[in-house]
Amino acid sequence: TSRLFINETQNVGSGDTSPTYKLDVTGDARFTSLVDASRFVATSTTATSTFAGGLAVETSGLVYDYSTNNVGIGTAGPQSPLHVLSTADSAVLIQRSANAAYLDFQGFDSGVRFIDNGGGTPVWFFGRDNTDNSLRFSYNTTAPGTNDKIVINTSGSVGIGTTSPYAKLSVEGSSVLGNSALAGYF
Repeated sequence: TSRLFINETQNVGSGDTSPTYKLDVTGDARFTSLVDASRFVATSTTATSTFAGGLAVETSGLVYDYSTNNVGIGTAGPQSPLHVLSTADSAVLIQRSANAAYLDFQGFDSGVRFIDNGGGTPVWFFGRDNTDNSLRFSYNTTAPGTNDKIVINTSGSVGIGTTSPYAKLSVEGSSVLGNSALAGYF
């Protein structure tokens, strides 16, 4: 058997006697320098590919930064384990074909921080305070427990202006009610 085969259309086969491409290799291949191609097609459904030095698809479409282990979608320089940069109104969509879809946060003081586009201190924080498992809306802070504006405790009581609601609705400080208010008793 021949080790290298060139057919009548000038296709070269290595380990292949009927090459269908300009270079058709059957078996393992190794390139020690740049491989430049207009496309890369993987046909195995069970193979695992290893890319040393990171991976970029369409420059910033999908990026894996091997030095930080960060993944970027829409950015060439991901700044966190998952960094999504988009000009669309909705940058992330979580969808399930049936029933409910969930976004789980696992960790101490888990929540969502809303930060201005320029970075810096978050404008709003919405999340769980690990000290008492309350749900808190905090302003101009990086975590719950400081500068809290609204607190919902595990009993379902809501505090506005207080972090320790003592009734179903506890409001500390001045408040205004519209034209009428209905209460069980005063």
